[in-house]
Amino acid sequence: MAELFDVHEATGALIGGIPISPQDLATLHRGETVTIQFHTPKMLREELGAHNGVFEIMELDGKLLVTNPDAVKEYIELQEAIGKLKNAQSDRPVR
Repeated sequence: MAELFDVHEATGALIGGIPISPQDLATLHRGETVTIQFHTPKMLREELGAHNGVFEIMELDGKLLVTNPDAVKEYIELQEAIGKLKNAQSDRPVR
């Protein structure tokens, strides 16, 4: 299960929290870079629009830094929108 970790811009400014799997975290601890690609799931594009992007994460002095802060912000917003949509769907009465 992925845990949320804070990620930062190269300047050190906090962007927000993103899920990182234990395997990816181990990769980061070894000093390697992890590339994240994302897109709106096909079945949700009508409601959420088409979003996609890519960013890299690296660990430096115990901080997780990203190469493309705008893509990370879009990723976080997309994850939040998906979560809200799932919650709204689960609140609907069963017929």
